[in-house]
Amino acid sequence: MTMPINWMTDIGISFDDLNNDHKYLFGIFDRIKKVSKQDCDPLIVGTALAELNEYTTDHFRREAAMMKACSYPDIEIHMQDHAKLERQLNHLLSEMSFEGNDNLCTNLLNFIEKGLVDHKLIMDKAFYTWAGENETIIK
Repeated sequence: MTMPINWMTDIGISFDDLNNDHKYLFGIFDRIKKVSKQDCDPLIVGTALAELNEYTTDHFRREAAMMKACSYPDIEIHMQDHAKLERQLNHLLSEMSFEGNDNLCTNLLNFIEKGLVDHKLIMDKAFYTWAGENETIIK
């Protein structure tokens, strides 16, 4: 039997922490969308992309720790999706090194909308639903 988890003392992460991460990530998304609709300034987009990369990596680590701590049964599938998203984000970062990449903003917006937002709406929602149904092991 899985032992109950007290988020704040056992792993130092709460659902509020993950929700705050998501809010912060969506703030970065909004900034990227605004810049992309204007002129796709490479300096501004590059700065936002680097921030997105760093914050996404940190968020994925926190999320993985929470899933591991509560023995989430679909953790492997979820982590595979994280790895895929990190590869895609690294590819976008490598595109930044090529001057005149007219597709960068389009590719970045597609990644955000089809990758990260879909991940939140599908994969994260599945975890949150499972956690809500298994409150006896999550305090």
